[in-house]
Amino acid sequence: MKKCFQNILIKIEKKNWIAMLACAVILTTGSGILSGCSATKENSQLQQKTDSNETGLNASDEESKVSSQQFSKQIEKLVYIEKFDGKELVFDEVEWVEVPGKRAKELGITEDDAPSGFKVYNEKVMTEELPVTRNCICDLLNWTSNYDRMQVTLKKFMKILADRKGTKIPYYLTIEDNKIICITEHYVP
Repeated sequence: MKKCFQNILIKIEKKNWIAMLACAVILTTGSGILSGCSATKENSQLQQKTDSNETGLNASDEESKVSSQQFSKQIEKLVYIEKFDGKELVFDEVEWVEVPGKRAKELGITEDDAPSGFKVYNEKVMTEELPVTRNCICDLLNWTSNYDRMQVTLKKFMKILADRKGTKIPYYLTIEDNKIICITEHYVP
């Protein structure tokens, strides 16, 4: 009877070992399949983005934005704004020169010319005109509240420009694909 009982326990241990091995194989295989599916999905999304750039077709608006941000070049210019009608911006590019400094020395600008330690240099007036995107970001300084930064709509920006009555204020324009996507007022101490 003792020997019979031992044989029963041995068979149970063998069955447990086989069951544990089967579970391990299933878990390993399952996790491999899941990670393979995940990698395939990521590769598929990347391929869709690449295809949409090559063919000009948009997979979706969000993917389109990501693709255009990766492949289009942004340019930043410091300018005086001459005129803005809500759609087109006329501007004159200028240069911020620290005084004293190498560039100030090249231009012959002295500390007498720039008591504040800088000069906005404009060799000659040459205006350019570019369209402004509808979702252009207008980041201005609030002149009535410690010059804190504030974002305003294009309509509000037009009103602020009108209120400032042609005051020469430098703005940074961020330009992408020959369109202005951001207007940032430069702080002048």
